[in-house]
Amino acid sequence: MKQRNFNLGIKEPFWPRKIKIIKELFFGIFLMLFSTLILITSLEIYFRWYWQSPVGNSQTVMDLPIYQSSNYRAWDQLPGAEVKNIKINRIGLRNSEIDPHTKKHRYLMLGDSFVFGMGVNEDQTISAQLQKMLGKKSHEVINAGVIGHTIDDTYLYLKNEGIKLNPEFVVYNFFVGNDVTELRRHQWILNSEQKLEKIVDTELEVDANHYLRPILKTEKPRSYLGFWLKQKYEIYQKMHGKIIVDAAYTLTWPIFLSDSHPAQDPKLPEYWTRFTQVLREMKEYCDQHNLKLIVNIIPMDTQVSRNYWKKYPGTPFGEEEFAAQRPQKYFKKIAEHLKIPVIDPLFALQEADRKKSATYFPNDTHFSPFGHRITAAQIFQFLIDNYY
Repeated sequence: MKQRNFNLGIKEPFWPRKIKIIKELFFGIFLMLFSTLILITSLEIYFRWYWQSPVGNSQTVMDLPIYQSSNYRAWDQLPGAEVKNIKINRIGLRNSEIDPHTKKHRYLMLGDSFVFGMGVNEDQTISAQLQKMLGKKSHEVINAGVIGHTIDDTYLYLKNEGIKLNPEFVVYNFFVGNDVTELRRHQWILNSEQKLEKIVDTELEVDANHYLRPILKTEKPRSYLGFWLKQKYEIYQKMHGKIIVDAAYTLTWPIFLSDSHPAQDPKLPEYWTRFTQVLREMKEYCDQHNLKLIVNIIPMDTQVSRNYWKKYPGTPFGEEEFAAQRPQKYFKKIAEHLKIPVIDPLFALQEADRKKSATYFPNDTHFSPFGHRITAAQIFQFLIDNYY
């Protein structure tokens, strides 16, 4: 017969049992605090690296050592610079060498990173594609696009350097995403006639290694993790209309939103006024020098297809608050008043994106090679219809 063991319910003495529980509790708390400390330290190291490295703050810092300081605009491109698939010629353009004395119809393409061709090869840019369509015998298209520039930069380039290339046509490529709002960064120096003479960028500068870097206006944060958390909290407040959006957050979206939206920048009308002032000066300058000024409106990807919305999960509004064609309509009224012809490839890009393949990169704001080609075709057709 097997012997059975019976649990008589004998417990450990009270104090040893309590001490054991307290030890386990303190060990658990210590382990949790230690793990939290490791996590915070790791995040601090990561954000310290992120904000001090070239990839940090990717909307304003370009990881390309191709820049130099300028005497009259925010920055220039470094002549002879060569990195990745980018090569800058002797006069600071992403273009083959230019002989301005040849007798050709010459087209000066002005604009920002879209014209420069961010993410594509030189022969895939709008300028190169337009050159192929026009042919090289009687036409020359010059890519004068510079990453990060807006209308005041391009106008001053036209006056100081572009005019020396003897263009017949000046095509300003207006990117609706930030060519208006980025005027917030620029201080203007005017001449005695109150005309724009020089630009001082208040947020970015060229460092000794030819990179663009933020201008440090304050001391570095004690905690980069805390700085990141503060930014996220401010975005949360903006999303719920708790505070007015500040200048640093006006890079792209306000131009698409209603004036009453919480994320709207109250200074947007001021930026539009400055934009119009420069456009008027550009038109007057072109008229004085017998240049044909044309504006090509480059839309933002979110205007072309809702498929691109997933690239911007942090927007402080919904799709129903996004007025897709608001900047185009506003600009066309200005252009009509100034008698400037306008090319609007939005519909063509929408059709092309819907029928064939993406006109923008899936994880970047810029045109894919296909987007460059469609845009070039719209400019080509406009030239054929109106000038040839």
